[in-house]
Amino acid sequence: MGFTMMPAMSAAYVTLRPEQIARATSVANVVQRVASGFGVAVMVTILANRITANLPPLPRGVSAASGAGIGGAHLPRALKSLLLAQVAKGHQDTFWVTVGFLPPGLPAGAHAASGLAPRCGQGLCHEPAH
Repeated sequence: MGFTMMPAMSAAYVTLRPEQIARATSVANVVQRVASGFGVAVMVTILANRITANLPPLPRGVSAASGAGIGGAHLPRALKSLLLAQVAKGHQDTFWVTVGFLPPGLPAGAHAASGLAPRCGQGLCHEPAH
């Protein structure tokens, strides 16, 4: 996603008059912060879902939700290894979901960066002083 944000933002700033850049920067920062918080929430939800989906029924008192639930539980070594492997599989599944979000974003970023250039006829370019 970082590959698409920089070209898109650069392409957007090229079309602005100099006095508009300060406001555009503020709006872009707010949008990035809200969108990143939303993206983290979505990824954490997917991760929790994938971990839960991969785990077999757990013994009483052991929870996948707590940080040390599985790693700190007093379980036989073989069962603990199996459970931790399933948690790792949940992380792997989430990684591949994230990779799945990239293909639609890459062409959009490339298109935004290639199609916008400053239009000097509209007062957006500054001619060098002679």
